[in-house]
Amino acid sequence: MPWEFFRRIQDLEGRGSDDTTRRYILCIDEETRKARLETLKKARGEAEKELQELAERFEKSRSGKGRGRPMTVQGAMNRVKKILGENKRLFDVDVDETIEWRFKEEVWEYERAIAGKFLLVTTTDLKPSEVRESYKELKDVEKAFDELKNFLDIRPIYHRTNKRVKEHVFVCILALLLRRLIEKKTGETFGGTMDKLEEIKLNIMDVQGEEIYQRNRINQSQKEILKALDVEKPPKILTK
Repeated sequence: MPWEFFRRIQDLEGRGSDDTTRRYILCIDEETRKARLETLKKARGEAEKELQELAERFEKSRSGKGRGRPMTVQGAMNRVKKILGENKRLFDVDVDETIEWRFKEEVWEYERAIAGKFLLVTTTDLKPSEVRESYKELKDVEKAFDELKNFLDIRPIYHRTNKRVKEHVFVCILALLLRRLIEKKTGETFGGTMDKLEEIKLNIMDVQGEEIYQRNRINQSQKEILKALDVEKPPKILTK
């Protein structure tokens, strides 16, 4: 997670049960902000286009010019909900004899303003940068547990003895360590690295009754990954 910009915005003294001072630190993840703004822009464009198309179909259907049975108000409302999904807060839609909507600029500006921002609350005397790093370490630990449960399928464990269970968990931890090392050495996410490496293919050829495997061309990004991992390029030609 990149932390290109962060700042402390306010220190507030609280009188809680432990009489501690709370500090609020505003952080901005620039990469997340950029992605969120792009998502918002795309969602707005798609929603407006689909609402316009639905409004035209609804009007045509209600006037008897459409095919099949006329679209009901409830049916139109259900389609509006499906179109907007989690972006319904951005639109005010009225369905009656026609479909009319208003784009809520105030909500739009608010969503753009908070994109990529989050607030950390601490009772420590740490510097904002130290609070930030502590939070990042916590998120890394949470991510590791999530990967153990989901990506590495640590559960269910189909073993009966304690020894086998320990061995199973140990292998999962090694796999997690390998994943982390790959991310650290390549500077990319594990998924992104694997997506690139999976493009390396072997073509099977029959040469005078003998199967020969020919590797496709390795591009520059794949070469850089292999170099970062200190792995030799696979040979161009392989035989059994």
